Formats: sequence, C-alpha cells, structure tokens
Amino acid sequence: MRAAPPRPPIVLPEGFETHEAARAMSYRELALETRGDPLAAEAIARANGAWPDSIVEGGDRIALPPPAGVTEEGGADDDMAEGDALLAHARGVFLAEEGRPAEALPFFTRAVELAPGMPEARYNLGIARLRVGDEAGAVEALRAAAWLRPGRGLYHFALGAALARRAEDGAEAREELSRALALDPQRREPYHLEARYALARLLEEMGDREGARREWQAYVAEDSLSAWGVEARRRLSELSP
Repeated sequence: MRAAPPRPPIVLPEGFETHEAARAMSYRELALETRGDPLAAEAIARANGAWPDSIVEGGDRIALPPPAGVTEEGGADDDMAEGDALLAHARGVFLAEEGRPAEALPFFTRAVELAPGMPEARYNLGIARLRVGDEAGAVEALRAAAWLRPGRGLYHFALGAALARRAEDGAEAREELSRALALDPQRREPYHLEARYALARLLEEMGDREGARREWQAYVAEDSLSAWGVEARRRLSELSP
C-alpha cells in the first residue's frame, strides 16, 4: 500500500496564481488586498465562477488571473456562451441531473477552462467522469476541488469515495474520508452517513479490523434500522470478538 501523496496544487493557465484567503471576505475586498484595486474583483470572481459580491471563506484557495485580467475566446462548440463559465456549468448540471453524464462532460470541462478556480465545476466534472467510468480523471478533478476548498467536507468525501475504488489508493482514501467526517463534527451534512459507511468498508478491506469495528459501531449508533444499518450491524457482529 503506497503512502498518500501530498495534494498537489491545481494546474492553472499561464500567468495565474493562487491565493489563500486569510479570512472571510468578498471578492471586492480580496481584489483590494491582492491587487490594490477593487475594480479587479470582476476578473477575479469570473476566474472562480463567482460574482464580485460573493464571499470567500478563510482557508479557501482562489485563482488570481494576471493583473490586467484574462480574455477567453469561445470554444469550438458555438452552443456554449463565450466566456460564461456559470452558464456552461449550469448546462452541465442540468444534463447530469437528467442522467446524461457523458453529455455533461464538455460543459463542465469548458467551465473549468473559463473559471479554473471554480471548485463546483471541478467537483461536478469529477462526478461526471466517475459516472462514465473514468476513475483516474475523476480523482484528478476531485483532488483539485478539495485542494481549492480544503474546508468543504463534501469534496473530501467524493474524493475519498473515488479513491476507495482503487486498491492502490487505500491510504489516501482513508485520509480523505476521515477528513470529510472530521469537517462535520455535528453530523449534519447529507454525506455524513455515506462517508462513515464507506470508511468502515474501506478499513475492513484494508485488514484494519479494529478500525472497521469502531466505524461500524459509530454508524450503527446513528442508523441501525435502514438497509445500510442492518448491513452495518451484520458486519459489526462478524468483527466483534
């Protein structure tokens, strides 16, 4: 089992750089802090698939375009609005929700090209790739989303679940699933039980019986009656001395 690799920075277009927000602020405040010019907020927000008045949280990693801003020419598909990452992303979400991930892929890809710092586009690109069987591509996109938003548990859960499909990535999958759970101490996020279940199964597959038993116990304490809860109780019984 290989050790979990360090999470690499995302690949940004030439001239871009990343900035880690020290506190919660709007893109206008961020533009003033990083460029000395609040008018740069529109270009910075656009590169991150957001609006100038949107709020970034402390710890978020933001893609900064060159000081003069960047211009993008429309892609080969004229059906996509030139330079509009939000529209491309919205069309991708619509197709994905209709059960058409293969058709959604070019829209998510275009959104990432136009707004390289947009974590939602990278996340949805990863999910769409996973649904069409491109596990390596899914991991790449989800790892970028989690790197951009280290405090977003959903992204770490999705990355961990994708990694858990590949035996050689078990250590990193365990790290990501554990981080997703740690980011939801109140157990309020919709992904929480799925992450707990996935982590318990992963630990069992990795031969960590004690760790798996601990996670199954935690799962059963939260859900013992659903179909997953019944299966969790069965697995816990098999692992108990």
